[in-house]
Parts: sequence; C-alpha cells; structure tokens
Amino acid sequence: MDSRILSDDDIIKLIKCQKQTTNRPKCTPDFRHKKKNYYLTCKDFPDHQFMLYYRQNNEENDDYSVGLMVTFPCGKQLTLIRFNGSSHCHPNRIEKEVIEWEPHIHIATQRYIQTGIPNGYAQKTDKYQCVDEALEYACKYCNIQGIIKDSHYPRLI
Repeated sequence: MDSRILSDDDIIKLIKCQKQTTNRPKCTPDFRHKKKNYYLTCKDFPDHQFMLYYRQNNEENDDYSVGLMVTFPCGKQLTLIRFNGSSHCHPNRIEKEVIEWEPHIHIATQRYIQTGIPNGYAQKTDKYQCVDEALEYACKYCNIQGIIKDSHYPRLI
C-alpha cells in the first residue's frame, strides 16, 4: 500500500486492523509538550510500521493530540487518524465548515490526500474530554492492544 493510492476503505482497514504495542515508553518532555510514542505491530500488515503518539501541552489542558501513524514499506508516513482536544478551531476546507472549540477527530481521506492535506478533514466528537480519555478511545477505535489494562492508562498530567 502507498499513501498516494489509498482509498477510504484502505485507510479504515489500516485503522481497524488489530495492533499490539511493542514498548512501554517513558514520558518525554520538550519545550511545550509531554510526549509518549507507542510502537505497534500488526499481523495483517507485517511490512507496515505503526505508531500511536500521545501529546499534551504543558500549560493548556485542552491542547492535546493522540494520533495513529503508519510508515509504509517505501518509508512514507501518514497519520491515519488523530484525536484532538478543543484548544483550536478546525476548518474542513473542502466542505467549507468549521469545528469551533470542540474535541474533534481528524481522519485521512482519499479526497484530502489528493489535495495534499491528508489530515485536513475532521469530525467533532463527544467521546472524550481530556487526553487520557482520548487515548482510551483511540485504543478502542483503532483496535490497539497492550496500552490500556484494567482501566489504568498512562497519565501525563
């Protein structure tokens, strides 16, 4: 699979295939964020590398992102889906609509990939209200095993 020729069905297959974490990352602070990167394997796509990233702004609780990225065999990377907080407004440029100050989920689409903005589309959501809830929801939605155990998950805050 190559991101240039991905259909929406291909994207959903990559998001929904069962994935297993291969590491227990430590929190890595940088200038503005706390970060963790979970490396994932997938039996359905053994030649693809997956990573779930977890970011929280140090000063603004609503500024967070949990995203699922794939690296294709050719080395190209694509964020398939990203669960964002309500810290900003997001414009869906093709649809000419704006999500205002609400949690939202970016998802790569064939249409937006063709415009050169693969993650340009988002939908508002009420499935989470903080970064830890976004992580829990992302793990369920993206079929990721090994991060959430017994309702305890890594809290960065």
